[in-house]
Amino acid sequence: MWTIALRNVQFRRRQFLLAVVGTALVFAMALLVTGIREGFRTEASRILDGMGGDTWAVSSSGSGPFTGTEPVPMSVADDLVQEAGVRRADPVLIGSRNVRLGDEFRSVHVIGYRVGGLGAPPPEEGRRVAASGEVVVDSKLGVDLGHGLNIAGRQFAVVGRVSDRTYYGGTPTAYIPIEDAQAMAFKGAALMTAAVMDGHPQHVPDGLKIMSGAQVQADLLRPLATADRSINTTRVLLWIVAAVIVGAVMYMSALERVRDFAVLKAVGGQTRVLVTSLAFEAMVACLLAAGIAVACAQLLQPTIPLPITLTTGAYAALPLVAVVVGVVASLFGVRRAVRTDPALAFSGA
Repeated sequence: MWTIALRNVQFRRRQFLLAVVGTALVFAMALLVTGIREGFRTEASRILDGMGGDTWAVSSSGSGPFTGTEPVPMSVADDLVQEAGVRRADPVLIGSRNVRLGDEFRSVHVIGYRVGGLGAPPPEEGRRVAASGEVVVDSKLGVDLGHGLNIAGRQFAVVGRVSDRTYYGGTPTAYIPIEDAQAMAFKGAALMTAAVMDGHPQHVPDGLKIMSGAQVQADLLRPLATADRSINTTRVLLWIVAAVIVGAVMYMSALERVRDFAVLKAVGGQTRVLVTSLAFEAMVACLLAAGIAVACAQLLQPTIPLPITLTTGAYAALPLVAVVVGVVASLFGVRRAVRTDPALAFSGA
């Protein structure tokens, strides 16, 4: 079996190479879209880890701090601190704005938080905001320290920068004092969209609901649910395309090997051996393609603007997918091998 498969690969190496390269590109794209899907979750985890806290308090009529921005009085955060089980509670105001950078407008998530409180990660460059008119931005926005930034008609000085603090597919985040966020969103009214807490209150005040970190992350990912389903569908379609590519090559190879199959059967070769050799050849092609796909995905990753997280699990699953695709692809040629009549070995055709 092994000799039959290897000799065929050697004799039809161009066809085999074409199948491997084509399948590798498809596998690489499947790996990248899987990384994009995981990147959404990585973004959400990073943004929430940077804000700190164990639990969140939001309006009971809202869906969550990111998708249901129902405002509540900022004094609620101070009231929560008095509740048993709460060590600290700070108000945040979350929204989205457009900023102008040169001749273009960029979307930016704006998180207003109490200076010195929960709600913002420590900067990797510069310092935290200390007063009104200061902002810490994600490096993806492309604004350097000391530069000015106009957000919703208000001028801010960039005093710090963070990295990997984006969500909704790579949109950067800006952290400002909550008073500035209130001036932009509510004309200065002392309102917030959520309170971030260390601890869990034993009693929930009227008009509020308490959300865990996992629930808040689910709220943050909710707008991406359609994109998530589309990515899953695309990934399955790419696997099918890979099977079709290898299968087409296997079928063409089988057509060219009809007389070979007939001769092998005529001299006592078992159909099972022929079928196994075809499956082995297809699986080898797919496994080689999987190895090349890993390198291709790493090379292509910097060219894609969306956040991509390629996990160990995704790499580990790829060879398993390759084996399944190889087995399915081999079926294209198996039917021809099974149906070959040994009498063709003695035919002059």
